Amino acid sequence: MCRKIIIPIVSSLLGLNGCHSIQKETSTDARTPWMPTCNTIPHHDFLSPQKTLVGKYSLLELIEIGLKFNPQTKHAWWHAKEAFANQGRAEASLFPHADVSANINREQVGKNASQPTQRTDNWGPAVTLTYKVFQFGTDAAAAQSAAHLLHAANYAFNRQLQTTVFEIQRAFYNFFSAYAKIEAHESCLQDATLSFEAVSQRKENGLARVQDVLLAKADKLQAEYELQAAKADLESCRATLATTVGVPIAADFSIETDYLSTETQKPFRNIENLMREVLDKRADLLANEATLEAKKWSQKATHRGFLPSLSLHTQTSALKHKHNSHWQRNYGLSVGIQWNIFSGFDSQYSELASYTQWKEQKYTLRQQKLEALRQTWTAFHAFQSSVQLSEASKALEEAAQEALNAIRTGYNTGINSLLDLLAAQKTLANARLKHIQAKTDVKLNLVQLAYITGQLDIKTPTQFNL
Repeated sequence: MCRKIIIPIVSSLLGLNGCHSIQKETSTDARTPWMPTCNTIPHHDFLSPQKTLVGKYSLLELIEIGLKFNPQTKHAWWHAKEAFANQGRAEASLFPHADVSANINREQVGKNASQPTQRTDNWGPAVTLTYKVFQFGTDAAAAQSAAHLLHAANYAFNRQLQTTVFEIQRAFYNFFSAYAKIEAHESCLQDATLSFEAVSQRKENGLARVQDVLLAKADKLQAEYELQAAKADLESCRATLATTVGVPIAADFSIETDYLSTETQKPFRNIENLMREVLDKRADLLANEATLEAKKWSQKATHRGFLPSLSLHTQTSALKHKHNSHWQRNYGLSVGIQWNIFSGFDSQYSELASYTQWKEQKYTLRQQKLEALRQTWTAFHAFQSSVQLSEASKALEEAAQEALNAIRTGYNTGINSLLDLLAAQKTLANARLKHIQAKTDVKLNLVQLAYITGQLDIKTPTQFNL
């Protein structure tokens, strides 16, 4: 069964600015080849240790590369191809089986008192045809089971594509968040440096104590420490992103840095409708439903194995003797019935095992659906909350900046103390980091919601009001 999905990674869905939308048609049927292409990507073998990502890449470009080179995506594709091969093998039992052979025979009878040694040489081809005429649908049920397993593998491939896109998005936004946090820590270091210089100047004028200078210096050193820690975290995020894409890490690998500046509004869709769509459209749930059908047909095949089977067998051969110029043509036709009446209760236990596997899959699927509904509900409200937190954190950063400016002016005029100044710096530093994390959480919660609901193949981005 051919099933295709369209995964347009559009800029409005991902919350991007200045990027062209790209539509990628991806075959989900194992009968057809799959190879995503992108004209903006250099044709390198990224799986070679000598080939790495060098330069700046947009999110869309990284998704293109990841869909092409991520090992898990390729693994899912070849698993679907394996399921296609297994389906073909299962359907092969529905067709006649023909064998062609050629033989050279020599027969010798030893001499005795009444006759001398006799030797006979002959050769010739033979054709054998075997066909199961009637077997109560056992092989047909097994073929149906294999067909549903192929559908399950195709759906699993769909889900792996979505998983790859989601993981690249998540790693990308974490990488950019690390960039933004470095900038925030650099700003904090500048504030701490200004405060240290101000305290040092007041000390020279006899207006500050040595303890104040040491306290301001300690605050400056703390800011330097946090900046270095942020840089180390950036390299960790760089390695995670490269690994998620499926290519070796490189020092010159960087990303475009304008992705958290866009504002994302709350989706207006009804949560109940969204939860219903999850049960109907999410690829991994559809894969598990197909697996359930496969186990159901497998149980039917096992049950029908108790019944007899009727087979047709025909054979023809031609022999030519060494001392005879004529061919000897032989024909044979037989119809047989086979019925396994007793095999030590093996058939009964096999049927019981297949039935229990069907029941296990049935309740596993039910639990997975309940978990999908829980994830959808949680992700929906987490995204809505993150939008509000982003707005609140922005206001908090602005207020903290104004407070620091006012307290710095008050410190220079002697109204505020050094502790007031350092406390205001600390408040601003925390507000900056909270704002960066809040903006990152908006993007992360958005892609999390899309992934959980199986909506990475949304054809109308306005459904999320972006």
